[in-house]
Amino acid sequence: MTASTPIEAYSLAELFDNAVDGIFVHDDTGRYLYVNPAGAALLGYERDALIGANVRDVIDIADAPRVAAWRASEPHDPVRGEWRLKRRDGSWIDVEIQGRILPDGRSFGAVRDITERQAGEARLRLLAREVDHRANNLLAVVQGTISLSQAPTVSRLKDVLAGRIAALARAHQLLADGRWVGADLRRLVEDELHPFAIHGDGRLTITGEPYALSPYVAQSVAMAIHELTTNAVKYGALSVDAGRVEVSWATPPDGKAPVITWRELDGPSVSPPSRRGLGASVLDRALRGAPGGRTEIEWRESGLVCRLWLG
Repeated sequence: MTASTPIEAYSLAELFDNAVDGIFVHDDTGRYLYVNPAGAALLGYERDALIGANVRDVIDIADAPRVAAWRASEPHDPVRGEWRLKRRDGSWIDVEIQGRILPDGRSFGAVRDITERQAGEARLRLLAREVDHRANNLLAVVQGTISLSQAPTVSRLKDVLAGRIAALARAHQLLADGRWVGADLRRLVEDELHPFAIHGDGRLTITGEPYALSPYVAQSVAMAIHELTTNAVKYGALSVDAGRVEVSWATPPDGKAPVITWRELDGPSVSPPSRRGLGASVLDRALRGAPGGRTEIEWRESGLVCRLWLG
């Protein structure tokens, strides 16, 4: 047939057989009278195997009341619904059905597979809930950070707050890049120490296997590493040219979370402070919320050593 051939020249069977969506025709009891190739492929059957079968054999029992309501609708009234159908291999698919009931009780409908669409929408809903949850958590952490922060002047307080919130922002960005599944520990440590690293000078050494931090622990570690870095720059190993910092971790054989060791070398002589400073308080609080999380600080004369138990 040519492009100018009138539509009347085509039979309905030809049109249905070439349709992309599944086309089904049922008798007044729900038995299949006609199935097009797309419909048979949708359910994983040969066309002949479906003829005479009943829609009840493939419909989810939970959708049976809606099927009954459809069959009770007025003839020619358009009906639309989303149901679950069972394929020949036992798997289930979500479909969108549009059809009508004919005056003699027969029914026909066009069926479209929406399984991937439904799964995508479910993932988006889950992600939206997760982002809301994480945003609330982040705001709580920021609020706690503000309440803990002190400084002798307003200008200094602004610097302290800016540094701590920037550390949280970097962790937040890592989590966002990983779709909130987790953040890479090495990347988090590198991002915090990067401003103080000079390529090849050996002042900073980071050693550890790849490890994905959960969102909560990532924020806690970001705060802890930021406090350690700030202290090292102001008073510790990074305050002098010869000073070095080693950050390492190893995953225990029992499968528990790794322990991060922060070690300062070749810096100024260190002695325990006469009173507990704010930085130590922040470090202590940073991991306290994680199950099994804790912080241990050693004021060795050769340099500060801090261990962070992640859980």
